[in-house]
Amino acid sequence: MTDFIRLKKGDLEIQILTPHSPIYNRTRFNHAGFIPSIQYKGVQFAEPEQRDPSRQTSGGAGLCSQFFFTEAEQQAKEGEAFLRMGIGVMTREKELIHFMRDAAFDPLQILMDVGDDSVLFTTTSPEVNGYAYDEVRLVELSGNSLRISVSQTNRGKKPISTTEYNHNFVSLGGLPIGPDYHLELPYCRDVDRMKEGCGLVQDGQGVSWAKAPERPFYCEFHDIAPSAPYAWKLTNKKSKASMMEVIDFVPEHITVWGVEHCACAEVFAPFSVEPMQTARWTRKWFFEA
Repeated sequence: MTDFIRLKKGDLEIQILTPHSPIYNRTRFNHAGFIPSIQYKGVQFAEPEQRDPSRQTSGGAGLCSQFFFTEAEQQAKEGEAFLRMGIGVMTREKELIHFMRDAAFDPLQILMDVGDDSVLFTTTSPEVNGYAYDEVRLVELSGNSLRISVSQTNRGKKPISTTEYNHNFVSLGGLPIGPDYHLELPYCRDVDRMKEGCGLVQDGQGVSWAKAPERPFYCEFHDIAPSAPYAWKLTNKKSKASMMEVIDFVPEHITVWGVEHCACAEVFAPFSVEPMQTARWTRKWFFEA
């Protein structure tokens, strides 16, 4: 089996890792819909999480999602199996498993239906200690946009309450992070209340960088406006390229992480699903160059 699915629509082309590719065989990011390469009009937007081989990395790249769901692991006793959403069935250790290190897992069943400009991932989990789910994740291209639509059904006996957040390890054509970049965050009402030393500075209704970062930067925004549209946009004074993410849900919160070569705006989608109920959400990215 090939390691990549290639989708192309006009000037937009992406590569998606196949779910069981050895290129990513770790326990942080969802194995369905991992997109490490995005090109629009020849401009590359996706970046690896780290370029410096001396730094620790969790293996992220481009667009990759993650579920923040520790209840199943916390409820399992040491040595018992638990369900890790997006990954598979794992064994509870004495301490909670940290996302930065490798751990053994039995992968979920993930089926693919691949078209020229879309791919449908269907994930089915076993029931483990009362938790089970089905996920249908559609990745599709249209014009200058990439959309990911998710439908998740709780097939277990216990409610599932979690958040999904999508990492955006990106730059605009490889331009290093610095004062020329601007990240517009129009629905974050607390950009004027950032923690000192977080590496970001307020820039209108958004953030920028006073200088090129010398170490990873990180900031959280929790004061979210109560009305849509919810969208962030990354621009650079030295480039015509830009990138914007639009979502159809009210974010729980937003974090901004990055290093010298990439900025990563992470929008958290909260959902609670009772047994036999379904949650749905959509993210859509627009690219200009």
